[in-house]
Amino acid sequence: MFSFRVKEACILLNLPSGSAVLLSEVLKEALSSKTEISDLPSPQAAVNDIGVYRLTPQEAATVLGLRINLTTS
Repeated sequence: MFSFRVKEACILLNLPSGSAVLLSEVLKEALSSKTEISDLPSPQAAVNDIGVYRLTPQEAATVLGLRINLTTS
């Protein structure tokens, strides 16, 4: 189980910068929103789309936050 989580963290850490910034923004917006916004994909669908199935969206956002090359405001 642990090896799958490491593999998925590596997927997130090795995303191209643009994709990582976009995913980070989608997760941040979706996780901070109190209501369901139909224009945004669900946070789980967003991480599933890049091949991350075992990490929760919150965990994925945490891993993306550890990247040093993301410049989000």
